[in-house]
Amino acid sequence: MSVNHYLFRVGDASHLWSSSKFNIWGIDSSTPGSKYLLEKVKKGDCLWFIKGNSGGLIVAVAIFECSIKRVNGMSMPFEKLGWVNVPGKWDTDIHFINFKNIENMKIFQIFI
Repeated sequence: MSVNHYLFRVGDASHLWSSSKFNIWGIDSSTPGSKYLLEKVKKGDCLWFIKGNSGGLIVAVAIFECSIKRVNGMSMPFEKLGWVNVPGKWDTDIHFINFKNIENMKIFQIFI
């Protein structure tokens, strides 16, 4: 079984750090990149998180478990996840395992 790799841009990464303790990242499923991800990603695929405005600094890596549509009153509130710094439309939770903060390794994604 082959493993696919997916890249996420995570702004300043503050929301990533706050929700990573729950092994959750939120996406807006209406964007082209998110639609592609949700169609293709499978359990065990690798997720790479890239900090915005950093020249491609990879700050974390995790293994995809599943995606779940957010439901008001049933999903963990944005405030508990720490998603309060920047407004957003995150309607799908990405659940992962084996989250690793690798920011101090100074690995950069080269954009071709």
